[in-house]
Amino acid sequence: MMQSTLMNALALLLLLAGGAAAADAPSTEDALIAWLEEHGGQARGVTVGSFDGMGRGLVATKPLVEGDAVLTIPLALCVSRELALSSSDGGGGSSDEDRAAFGAIERDEDVISLFVRASSSVGSNAAQS
Repeated sequence: MMQSTLMNALALLLLLAGGAAAADAPSTEDALIAWLEEHGGQARGVTVGSFDGMGRGLVATKPLVEGDAVLTIPLALCVSRELALSSSDGGGGSSDEDRAAFGAIERDEDVISLFVRASSSVGSNAAQS
């Protein structure tokens, strides 16, 4: 469960990275780490990198050992089923019927995936500021 939550949070952070960088920022990846830290998170011994043909992911910047906490992500930055269902511009839809259908989806991962997809289509306005 914890690994799934971390992966969901990382996926959202990577998705939001596109809206985090200003035109004069050194890179989207650096802007993402800065955004995370500005919102109370920490990255220890890792940064975001781009991998040809695979997209973005974490890159170790120093040797890591098992048990090292490399990311601290405040709960307020994490996507949950509750957030997805309560969002007015996310996957819950705008009508009661849409919300009921969305809420009937059993797996949290599916609700979160649909929310992230719907939020990404909204653009940078979906990003938490």
